[in-house]
Amino acid sequence: MSVIWKYLNKRSGAIDAIRDYDSMKFIIENTSEDIKQAYAAMTSLHPSGFDGMPHSSNPHATEDHIISGLADIDILKERYRQAVEYMAWFSSLHGKS
Repeated sequence: MSVIWKYLNKRSGAIDAIRDYDSMKFIIENTSEDIKQAYAAMTSLHPSGFDGMPHSSNPHATEDHIISGLADIDILKERYRQAVEYMAWFSSLHGKS
């Protein structure tokens, strides 16, 4: 969905567009670091810890962990894409680059 539709034909669209500017700028500035952290979390081993309680072993725990990490990275990349689209749209309205 195009970023324009989020702010078009709404009474509060202009106010919402201005409010979202700082959030979008933050996303653009910090997403690469967030993705690096997500990759690190995805590839790290988690200590099981010994608490004396019996545990049931999940034979697919590693796969589940990797899939969850990839899903998180996809969300971050999509949010980044939307932020870049928003900034291009917002900048074109104001003649900024």
